Amino acid sequence: MHYDIGTLSLWIGVGVALMVGGIQAAGWRHRAVILGLIGAGVLCIAAAILWPLLADFLPSVASFMSRVAASPNSWFTLGMFVVAVVLFTQLVKPAVPQSIDLASLGRADSEIRLQDSAKKFESYTESRFTGLDGGMQSIWQEIHSLKNEGAAQHETFVAAIANIQGQIAIDLPNASTVAEAFRNLDEAVHLKVERVHDEVKRLREELRSDDMDLIFLLNFAVDSVSIRFLDRIISENPLSRVKNVAQYDDPKERERDRLLLEKYVRDVLGWLRPNTHIGMMATDVAKEGESEVDSNLNNDPPDARPANVDPIVLRRFIIPQTQCAKLDLFLKWQRGQLAGELTAQRDGLMQQQSARKTAKTLSLLKASSSS
Repeated sequence: MHYDIGTLSLWIGVGVALMVGGIQAAGWRHRAVILGLIGAGVLCIAAAILWPLLADFLPSVASFMSRVAASPNSWFTLGMFVVAVVLFTQLVKPAVPQSIDLASLGRADSEIRLQDSAKKFESYTESRFTGLDGGMQSIWQEIHSLKNEGAAQHETFVAAIANIQGQIAIDLPNASTVAEAFRNLDEAVHLKVERVHDEVKRLREELRSDDMDLIFLLNFAVDSVSIRFLDRIISENPLSRVKNVAQYDDPKERERDRLLLEKYVRDVLGWLRPNTHIGMMATDVAKEGESEVDSNLNNDPPDARPANVDPIVLRRFIIPQTQCAKLDLFLKWQRGQLAGELTAQRDGLMQQQSARKTAKTLSLLKASSSS
């Protein structure tokens, strides 16, 4: 990369001069002029540094820059511009505000202003004192009313204190000495604390048993609803209303029953929710039925299949039919499991209820004996 010293020096000098001129003019109001001078200076410096690249890609621009650098007039113009920037910096200085001579104000104008101010202050003080007098009278009236009200409330308060003292008065047991009276009082307090502790313990046990009952009831309700739901799904299975694939004479009737079987399989998988445990098990059962049909069709010889049914039609019909049969067995098995759990929960509820009745009877007997 080859540089021309004259071109590099001139254009860097021009860029620096433009940038200095823009910076010195920072006090101007025309921001576009300042930014333009600074931008032009940066552009000149960048062009001088990148002159070898411009000679390769933009030879006309590089040639122009070389001719300008070779001309003595360019250097003279650059020198004059630098001198102008220096002189401009020295001449432009911020103006110093002159002090105001207060003695130059007119005496007549001052006297008029003082008289107006005095009149305004006199009217203002008169109105303020009038309002203050009325406010003080209202304050004294309020103080007297509060004093009367406070006296009435004092009598009520004294009566209330006397009533409270009568309510909280403690009748000490009969004792010959003060020490025996305090001993009896201590025994009474301990007995009361023990009773409170026993009552809190009993309440905790009842709450614990209530929680257990609630859990039993919730599980019982969920299982009951699940059994009813499974009964409804099992009753809607169209498998008993569908004939064998070889028994159909009308292809439209066969296609209608096939669609009915497929719809039932989709509805069951949707009702049981694929993200639940029973839903995932039902999905596995449906996939198992499809795999079983494909295995049987591949292993069975052609003469064992219905002669008047196309193999594709046969597969499309047998798959939902087999899935409905397997889902029916699966749902009935699930219902049996829930019925067993429901019976066990019913027995647990009865035992829990019997235990609660026994505990309540014992607590009543204990309370009556202690009293």
